[in-house]
Amino acid sequence: MFKRWTAENDARLIAMSNNDAIDEDIAAAIGCSTGAVKNRRFVLRKAGLLPKKSTNAEVQVVAGIRVGTPEHKILLAMRPAPGIELTALRERYPTADVSRFSTQLVQRGLAFARGSKTSLTYFLTAAGQALVSPSGPLSARNTLITYCEL
Repeated sequence: MFKRWTAENDARLIAMSNNDAIDEDIAAAIGCSTGAVKNRRFVLRKAGLLPKKSTNAEVQVVAGIRVGTPEHKILLAMRPAPGIELTALRERYPTADVSRFSTQLVQRGLAFARGSKTSLTYFLTAAGQALVSPSGPLSARNTLITYCEL
């Protein structure tokens, strides 16, 4: 059982953190809980032994769409033919304001809608298809979003 932090454990935590190891892996290597790792990481950051988390991460914005946002994911979800129904988008993204994001994509000329209010289906325009095509700047491959997230 893990009792206390030693210099050896601190060195291991720092080395693994610098190699982008996740808390679970560090905890397993040291023999402690993930909560203990998080707490110790906080102490080491405060002491200046670990770099502080960057809050100014570079955010990629293409055609007014921030990569990784629900709007981006909805645009990717519209890619397969023959379009996607609004109800399917709501099922896929229950926490997102799908109607608002879909409307914004239509207003930007990246998508269009067909059907009645109760059964809207969204399709990509040529401009939208160019953005999310496999070689496009907002494609899942180029933005490091896996299809599992869709």
